[in-house]
Amino acid sequence: MSSDPWYGNAPMVFQVRDGTTEAAHFLDDGSRVTAERKTLSTGQNNVWLRFQSAYYSEDRFTIVLTSQDTAGSPVMIEDCKVPNGIHLSGYKRAVKITGTEISSSQGAGLISDGKGDLSVAQTTFTGNSNGIVVVRRNAFDTANIDIKNVTFHYTRKVSLRLENPTGVQLSVADSQFIQNLGESIVVSNFEAIESTIINNTFSKNSDACIVFFKQDSTDHPFEVVIKDNLFVQNRGPRIVHLDIPENTDKSVTSVVEFEDNILDANKVVNPFQTAYGCSRRCHYAVLVIHDLATTLQGNVFTNSAARYQLSTTGPASPQPMNATYNYWGTTEQMDIARSIYGRFQRYTLREISYSPYFLSPTKTNTSAPSAPVWPDFYRADSIGGVVQGNLSLSAAGGPYYVSRDIIIPSDSSLYIEPGTTLEFAQDVGLFVQGRLVANGSEEERCRFMPVRRANSSTPSGEEDFIRLVGGNHTREGFVQVFTNESWQAVCRDDDWLVKDSEKVCQYLGYRGIETDVLDKRQSFQSTWQRNLTCGDLFEEGQTRCLYPINSTECASVLYVVCEEAPWLGLHFTLTAAPSVLSNADVTGSRTGLRIDFHRHRMSNIRVRDVQDNGIILRHRDALRTPSLCDNCSIKDIRGHGIQVYSSSSSLIRQISIQNVVGNGIDIRGFTPEDVLSATSLTPLSARHSICSGNRALDVGERVIVELEGVDSCVEFWSTVPDNVISVQAMFKNSNAMLSLSVHDGGSADSGQEWTLGDDEESDVFVSTGQTIALVYGGSGPDNKTYLLIETLPNGDRQQYLVDEGMDRGMIIEDTTAYNSGIGFFLDQSEENNLRRLLIVNSSAMYCNQGMELVNVSADVIVKESTLKENNGSGITVEEVTRNGASISINASEISWNGEAGLEMTFSDSTYKKGIAVSGCRFEGNVLAALSIVLEETQGSGDHLVSLSFNTFHDAGYPAMRLEGSSAEWNIMGNTFSNNSIAMMEISGDMSTWNFEQNSFIRNRVERSLIITFDLSSSEVTLEGNTFRDNEIENGGVVDVSGFDNNCTISSNTFKNNSGRYVIDIAVSGHFVDGTILPMVAVFDNRLEGNIFNQSLEIYGCTVFVEVTQNIQIFQFNRLDNPQVNWELCMEGSHALSDSVFEAPLNWWGSSDAATIRKRIFDFDDWNDHPIVDFSPFLISAEGNMSRHWVRMSEIGGRIFDSVTLTIE
Repeated sequence: MSSDPWYGNAPMVFQVRDGTTEAAHFLDDGSRVTAERKTLSTGQNNVWLRFQSAYYSEDRFTIVLTSQDTAGSPVMIEDCKVPNGIHLSGYKRAVKITGTEISSSQGAGLISDGKGDLSVAQTTFTGNSNGIVVVRRNAFDTANIDIKNVTFHYTRKVSLRLENPTGVQLSVADSQFIQNLGESIVVSNFEAIESTIINNTFSKNSDACIVFFKQDSTDHPFEVVIKDNLFVQNRGPRIVHLDIPENTDKSVTSVVEFEDNILDANKVVNPFQTAYGCSRRCHYAVLVIHDLATTLQGNVFTNSAARYQLSTTGPASPQPMNATYNYWGTTEQMDIARSIYGRFQRYTLREISYSPYFLSPTKTNTSAPSAPVWPDFYRADSIGGVVQGNLSLSAAGGPYYVSRDIIIPSDSSLYIEPGTTLEFAQDVGLFVQGRLVANGSEEERCRFMPVRRANSSTPSGEEDFIRLVGGNHTREGFVQVFTNESWQAVCRDDDWLVKDSEKVCQYLGYRGIETDVLDKRQSFQSTWQRNLTCGDLFEEGQTRCLYPINSTECASVLYVVCEEAPWLGLHFTLTAAPSVLSNADVTGSRTGLRIDFHRHRMSNIRVRDVQDNGIILRHRDALRTPSLCDNCSIKDIRGHGIQVYSSSSSLIRQISIQNVVGNGIDIRGFTPEDVLSATSLTPLSARHSICSGNRALDVGERVIVELEGVDSCVEFWSTVPDNVISVQAMFKNSNAMLSLSVHDGGSADSGQEWTLGDDEESDVFVSTGQTIALVYGGSGPDNKTYLLIETLPNGDRQQYLVDEGMDRGMIIEDTTAYNSGIGFFLDQSEENNLRRLLIVNSSAMYCNQGMELVNVSADVIVKESTLKENNGSGITVEEVTRNGASISINASEISWNGEAGLEMTFSDSTYKKGIAVSGCRFEGNVLAALSIVLEETQGSGDHLVSLSFNTFHDAGYPAMRLEGSSAEWNIMGNTFSNNSIAMMEISGDMSTWNFEQNSFIRNRVERSLIITFDLSSSEVTLEGNTFRDNEIENGGVVDVSGFDNNCTISSNTFKNNSGRYVIDIAVSGHFVDGTILPMVAVFDNRLEGNIFNQSLEIYGCTVFVEVTQNIQIFQFNRLDNPQVNWELCMEGSHALSDSVFEAPLNWWGSSDAATIRKRIFDFDDWNDHPIVDFSPFLISAEGNMSRHWVRMSEIGGRIFDSVTLTIE
C-alpha cells in the first residue's frame, strides 16, 4: 500500500502491525501473522498487503480503513488479493484500487460509507455476496466514483450498488458483468447525480443488469447516460429498469439517455411482484422506463425470448414517449406493436411512439413515418387489446382467455352475449372509454373471473426455472426446478420454512402463499434437496443450492398453494358512453367495478372475492340519475364494499354487502390526486384547458375541461341544431380563487347565467339553445377545478332539470351491510360538494361499527334503517364543518351494539348544528344508547337538538348522555323502559333543556333517572312527564343541581317509584337588587305511591330540598306517599329568624295538619334546618283548600314573638 502522486499531495506511508495496539511489531512483505486483527498507522515503511498466516488455509483477512481526516494523499491498494473484502468505514480520503482480486463469500467485496473519492480499475470481484456497495448518509456528499475495466463474476446479490448517492459523479466504463446471480448495477434514491455507463458488457447474468430507482420526484437536476453497452444472454424480470420520475420543478432540466446499446438474446422471466414498487405486468419487458424525457434512440433489440422489448411505467400523458429510430428485431410494424407494452396494452400507461424505426441492426435504413397500429385483438389462444368499431363475443366461442387488457375506445363498443365467460390473466382488466353491453340473464349470466386453467403436466419451462405441476389450477402444485436440462422435484426437508414457500409463489408472480402443504406424497423419478449451507434458494443463485438425492430418501415432496393472482376488474372511465351490465358475476379481481362517471344501467351483479374494493364510484351523472347497482350483491371483499367519492350526487339502492374487511359503504371527498388519476385516463381529444379557444361539439360529444392558470378569457361553445349543451362541475377546489360564469346565447352577458362556486346554486347548468359562453376570470396556478361539458339531444331544457333531492345529494336505499369494518362511513374532510346524505331502509349488522360520519358538512338523514349487533357503536358522528348542517335519525332501530347506540361528539364549536333523533328504538347496547357531546360556544342557543318519540328499552349504559353548552335541547315524547344501571346524565352551560311528555316506566337503575351535573346559567323544564314503577338503588327519580339555573318542574306524574327520594333540588343562585336569582318552580306534579328503599341507611323523602333560597314556587303538588318517611325534607344550615320555606297549596295525603307536620322534615326535626310553612294546604287531592289552623297535640319548633303555654 503506498501513496499516489496523481493527487498532488506529499506521500503518506503506512505501517501494518501484527496486533491491535501500538506495541505490536511491524509486518514486512511476506510476514507470517498470528493475531486476528491488525492496526494500520503512519510510519516509515511501505508495506505490500500480501500477508501469509501460519496456516495457508486460514489466510483470510479484511482491510478496514477508518479516518475523519479529509486532508492528505489517497490510499492506494495495488496488486493485492483480498479474500475477505475491504471496508471503508466513514473514510473521507480518496481510495484507489488497481490490479486487485477481491472475494468475500460472507459479505461485500468493497463497502464504502464515507465521503472520499473512489477509483477501482483493472480489478476482479469474484464470488462476493455483494460486489461494491456505496452508501451516502449525508446530503450532497460530492464524490467521484470511477469504475473502469473491472470484472464482476458470480456475485450473489448486487455487483455495484449505490444508495442515496447525492451529488455523486458515477462513471462505469469498459467493465464486464458476467454470470452474476443478482442485479449488476443498482442506483437508488439519488439526488443531483451525474452518471455515465458506457461501453460495458453484461452477459449471462440471472437478474436485471441496470436499475435506477427513485420513489420521489426531485427538484435537482440529474444526468443518467447509458450508451454503447452490450446486453447479451441475460435472464431476469427485466434487463434494464429506469424508474425515474419527472422533476417537480419544470424549470429544472434533467437528462436520461439510453442510446446505441445492443440488447440481444436476453430472456425475461416472471419477476417478483414486489420488485421496486411496480406490478408484475409493468416489468415484463427487456427495457422498462418511467421517465417522460428519456432519449431512447439507436438501440438494437433482438430478444426473441422476451414477450416485450420495451415497457413504460409512466402514467398516461398528452405527450407520448419517444422511442423512434431503434431496431426492434423485425421490419413488420404489427410485430413491433406487439412487442411494446404501453397505452395500447394498458390504457393507464403512456403511449410509446416508435415510428420511424430502423429496418436492420446495422441501422442504415429507416421506415417511413407512420401512425401507430393497434395490436390485433384475437391471437391463437387469447384475446386482448383495443376493440375497433363494434365487436361481439359469443358464449359459444368461450370461455375466453384474456391475456392483455381489453380497451374499448370512445368510438367503439363491445357486446358480450348471455352465458359468456371471460378469464383474465393477472393484472389484466377491462377498460371502458366507449360502450360495454353485457346483458346476461339469471340462467345465463355473464362471467368475469381470473384464469383457472389447469396446469399442464409437462410445461415448456421457457419462461421460468420454477414451475408447479399436479395441481388443480395454475397456482397450486408440486414445486419443480429446471436444472441439468430437465425438471426436478424439490424435497421438503425439516428446515424448510413457510417463507421459502412464500418466495416460490412470489417468484411465480403471485402475491404470496395461501397454504404450505406438509403431507403431500408423490413419486418422482429424481428429487433434489436444498443445500442448507449454501443459503437461500433465490438469493444464492437459484439451482446452485440444490443437490440430487434418491427419491426414496424424501419423506415429503414440496407442494404449495399460492394466493390467487387477481385480475384488475372492470373500469368505466370518465368518458364512457352509457353502458349496460346486468346479470353478471365479477369474481377474483383486485377491484370489482370502478366507475369514474356513472351514467350506466347496472343490475343483478354479483361481486365476489375481491382483494381491494368491491365498487368504486367517483362521479354520478346528475342529469340522468341512475342508481349505482339495483339488486346487486357484494361479498367477501378485503377492502371496502362500495367506496363513493362524495363530490357529486349518487343513488345506491338494493345492494347487499357481506363479509367485508373494510367499510360496507365508504363515502369520502375527492382529493386532487383522485382527480388527476381520473382525468389522466381521458383521451386527448376529450380534454380541454380553459383559454384554449372556442369549441364546436358533435352530437353526444363529452369534454373534460380543466380550469387552471392566471389568464382571463371568453370561450364560445356551440353544437348542432336541436341539441343543447350541459355543464357539470365534477370537482371544485374550495381553495381555488375561481371566477367562472356560463351564459346562454352568443355573448358574454346574454341569456341565463350560471356561476361556479356559489354554494346556493346547482352544480349543473343546461343551456336553452345550442351556444354558450364561458367567461373565465383566472385563478391561481396551484388549484384545479374540472368541468364536464357535453351535448344533449332535444332542445327542451326542462327534461334535464336536476331533481332537487338529488342535486349534490346521495341516497342509500334498501341496502344492507354485514360483517364489515364500518357499515356506512362518511368522511368529508377532503374536498367535496355533497350537501345531502339520505340513508333509507338500510341495515348495518355484525360490523365493527354500524355507521360513522366524520367532518360532516352535508345534511344527513337516516330513516327506517337498522344498525344492530355491531361490535362497536351503531352510529358515530364526529364534527360538523358547515353552519346549519343537520343530522337527522328517524324511525330506525339501533340495538344490541357492542359500544354506544348513537354517539355524537363535536369539538369544533365554530359551526351551528341541528340534530334530530325521532321515532327510533334503542335496545341492548353496551354503552350509552344515545350520547351527544357539544363543546362550549359563545352565546346561547347556537345548536338545536331534538330527541323525540324514541323508545329506550334496556337500551344501554346510560340510556342517554347529553352534554353541551349554548344549545337548545328538546327531549319530548320518549319512552324509557326496563333500563338498568343509569338512565340519563345531563351537563352543560348556557343552554335550554326541555323535557316534555316523556315516559319512564319499570327502569331499575343504580342512580337517579335524570341527573343534571353542574348545570349553570341554563333553563331546565320538566313538564308532563310520567315516572312510574322505577327502582332506583341509590338516588331518586330526578336530580336537579347547578348554579344560576331557572328550573321548572310541573305537571309530571311520579308514581310507584322506589328509591331514596323522588325529586332532589340543589340549585343555588345569587341576589340581584334584593331578589334571589334564578327561579325554581315546582308545581302541579303528582307524586303518589312512591316507596322508600329500606335498604338505604339514610332517611327517605319524596322531595328533597338541599338549597332553598331559589325555590320561589312550590304549590299545587299532590304528595301522597305513605311508604316514604317524609314527603318533604329540608337540608342546609338556615336557622335564621326569616328562614322559612313557603310550600302552600299542596296536597300532602291528609287533611290533618298535625299529620302533615309529621310528614315534613324541617326545623322541628333538626334545629339548623329551615322551617316549612305549608299553610294553607289542600284538604283533598281534588284541590279543595283549607285556610284553618288545626291545634296539634305535640309542641316544638321555632318561637316567633312570644308564646304562652296553658294547662288546657
